[in-house]
Amino acid sequence: MVSNKILKFAKINKVLFFKRNLLFLTLSLFILFLSPGAFPQNSFNDSQIKDFEKIIENWIEKNPKKVKQVLEKLKAQEEKDHINKTFKMLSNHSMDPVMGNPKGDVIIYEFFDYNCGYCKSVFNTVIKTLDRDKNTKLVLKELPILSQTSINASFFALAAKKQNLYSEFHTKIMQFRGRLTDEKLLEIAKQVGLNIEKLKKDIQSDEIKLTIEKNKILAERLKITGTPSFVIGNIIIPGAINEEQLLKYIEKVRNENS
Repeated sequence: MVSNKILKFAKINKVLFFKRNLLFLTLSLFILFLSPGAFPQNSFNDSQIKDFEKIIENWIEKNPKKVKQVLEKLKAQEEKDHINKTFKMLSNHSMDPVMGNPKGDVIIYEFFDYNCGYCKSVFNTVIKTLDRDKNTKLVLKELPILSQTSINASFFALAAKKQNLYSEFHTKIMQFRGRLTDEKLLEIAKQVGLNIEKLKKDIQSDEIKLTIEKNKILAERLKITGTPSFVIGNIIIPGAINEEQLLKYIEKVRNENS
C-alpha cells in the first residue's frame, strides 16, 4: 500500500505543477496581448478582452514577486543571447588581420588605435607573449577613435593586408613615435615594400570601411570605450596589461576550454 506521506507529497507536487503551469500560461498570454498583431482584431469581442485583461491585472496585483522573477529571468536570457551573438560576431570576419599562431587554441582580440600611446606601449608585451606562448592567436581589431589620422592609418593598414604585408606595416606604425600624417604613412608603406598604386586603390575599398564600422559596433556591444582593450575567451580586459597577466588569462581560458 502507498503510505499517506507519499500520497500527500504527490498531491502537493500536483498542486505546485498546476500553479507553475498556470503562471506560465498567464504570463505567456499577457505577453501575447501586449504584442501588436498577436491576434486578429476580430478574434475576441470587446467584452471578452476586458474580462481577460481584468483577470491578468488581478493576478499580477496578487503575485508581484512572481512576475518580477519571471521578468528578471527573461532579461537575463536576453542579455545572455546578446552576449552570445556578440561573441559570434567577434570571430566572424575574414578581413581581421591575424598574428601569432593562426590555428592557436586560445584567441586574443585586441581593439586598438594607432594614435593611442598605451596601445604602442603594450605592443611589445603582446609580441613577447606570442613568442612565449606559441599556441595563441592574436586577432587585431582596428578601432580608430582618437582622430582622423587614426582612421587614415587603419585604412592604410587594412589595405596593406591585401598585399600580405599587414604585420610589417602594423609593426612599423606601432614602433613609430611622432605625429602620423599621410606623408609619414606613405613613407612607411614604401619602407615595407607596398605597391603604392595598389595601396591607394585598395584604400577606397568598401570592404575596409565596413570592417572598421563593424569593429565600432562590436566595441559598443562589448561596452569597450577605450583602447587598448583585449577580449580573451569571455573576459574583457580594458587598458594596457603586462606580459605575466596576459599569460595568466591565456592559461585560464585554455584550462576552461580543455
